Amino acid sequence: MKEADFLKKVGIYARYLTQFLNDSDVPKILETIRDLEKIRQQAEKEKVE
Repeated sequence: MKEADFLKKVGIYARYLTQFLNDSDVPKILETIRDLEKIRQQAEKEKVE
């Protein structure tokens, strides 16, 4: 995974997380955190370029 792709995915999730915090939507926040962890693990496995 290239660094630009990684940062793009993280940026998208950061925007969602901000929106969910405004809505007090805890289950979606937790789901987003799990998704971010999966992205982090994938980037670690693929050695972000």
